[in-house]
Amino acid sequence: MIDAQAKRLAEMQNNEEARVEGEVKKKEENDERKRLEKLEMMQRWEEDIQKSRQAQIQRKQNARAKEKAEDAETAKFLAEWCKVLDKQEQEENRLKDEAAKKLAEDHSELNRMAQGTVRISAAQFLTHQSNNNGAGIC
Repeated sequence: MIDAQAKRLAEMQNNEEARVEGEVKKKEENDERKRLEKLEMMQRWEEDIQKSRQAQIQRKQNARAKEKAEDAETAKFLAEWCKVLDKQEQEENRLKDEAAKKLAEDHSELNRMAQGTVRISAAQFLTHQSNNNGAGIC
């Protein structure tokens, strides 16, 4: 009977060791699964962070490119506008020059006419004087 009890005790001990080993193995597997899940989660986070950084960099590059394009378009517009203004200024200056030239010509003509009138008037006066023998002059 002692042998049977010793055998039963040994079996119980073996069963207990097997159960403990099974639990240890199960715990180790569970810990490894959790470690792998955590590692995978960390990798996903890292990938998400990198995607976010790349998206932010791309947005900034796009914004800079858009701003640069807008600046170039504004510069082009201003250059064209300056050409228009320069043409207008040239036309205004041309018209002013023509007006000044015309005014100078008119002034010269008036001066010539005035000098001619004075000469005619002087000639007429002298003719008139000789016809009247100086009479009527005060």
